[in-house]
Amino acid sequence: MPPVLYLFALCNLVIGSGAFVLGGILVPLSDSLNVSLAAAGQVMTAYAISTALLAPVLIIATARWPRVNVPSSWPWLYLARDAWFARSRAASP
Repeated sequence: MPPVLYLFALCNLVIGSGAFVLGGILVPLSDSLNVSLAAAGQVMTAYAISTALLAPVLIIATARWPRVNVPSSWPWLYLARDAWFARSRAASP
């Protein structure tokens, strides 16, 4: 594995650990969103786990792409994610 991937994994660790900042503001956050404290904690846990598992996979998957193509693909990824969530919310009662 190229050494630069270790640097990217370290950066992912720093960014992912930023999710734990939410632990300090979890009670006011759950109150403002009108959800239970347990539900807010589960969302935080899901975010941390998905960041830890998916970011290295995406780094490895895009390692051979030209560097210009990686940032230009982000809007399409966000659009696909938003369409997925909109579809799932429309299907739920």
